[in-house]
Amino acid sequence: MRVFLACYDYGMGGLWWRIQAPSADAIRAAMPQLTVFETEPDWWSSSPVNIVREYRLGDRLDEDLSKLLSESQRRS
Repeated sequence: MRVFLACYDYGMGGLWWRIQAPSADAIRAAMPQLTVFETEPDWWSSSPVNIVREYRLGDRLDEDLSKLLSESQRRS
């Protein structure tokens, strides 16, 4: 398992997670609404993002992630 940085971009910002998964493609398949980074972007170390949630693919979704994914599925 590796840890990947992932973001749900809502236009004026985003919500961020560090997701433990076997691959970035596994996250993309399970959660196509997220942008998954194979490595942290160069700007990440100087980013003002101060809230990064933790998640392990296959575990119960946290409340924010659950809401985002279900709302996104309803819109499509």
